Amino acid sequence: MTEETTNSSVNTETTEKQATDTFVPAWKIKADKVKEELGDNEQVFYESDQYFDCLPIARPKDAPNVFPFTSEEPTGFIAPKMDWGNRHWVETASIQQGKDIETLKTQVATLKEVGKTASQDKQKIAQQVNDMSEKTEKYEKQNSQQLGQLLTMVSTLIAKSGTAPAANTNQATNN
Repeated sequence: MTEETTNSSVNTETTEKQATDTFVPAWKIKADKVKEELGDNEQVFYESDQYFDCLPIARPKDAPNVFPFTSEEPTGFIAPKMDWGNRHWVETASIQQGKDIETLKTQVATLKEVGKTASQDKQKIAQQVNDMSEKTEKYEKQNSQQLGQLLTMVSTLIAKSGTAPAANTNQATNN
């Protein structure tokens, strides 16, 4: 039973791949017909506006590429429509949009994972900074205590000796 299911899914994928490889979009079929009927001074243009997504028509060779006509063939598209603002073809076929959505879902999942990792790294760094801050405070407190003890010891020694230390040690060496 499992083997049949596996073979069935492989056959379905192969059939879909073959169908995709042999599929010719409607705009391409129309463009080929227009090419067959072209005169000497004509070429294929594609009308793309609010009425037609991609309508192949014959126009003079010296006709300009201006809205809504372009001589740029939409190669690789199933249901193309010209994005006149950016001057390139875009796909409007739902199958391609589905593929694009799946790609976007994968990218979003990747970004979420990266964000989660970054958040964890941020927490680790914050903890390390906190630990270092606590250690610094502890070190400074110990330093202050030791300095206080040293000052007390020096004060005690001065009091016992009854003399104040020389203000300038250089004078003693110069004499």
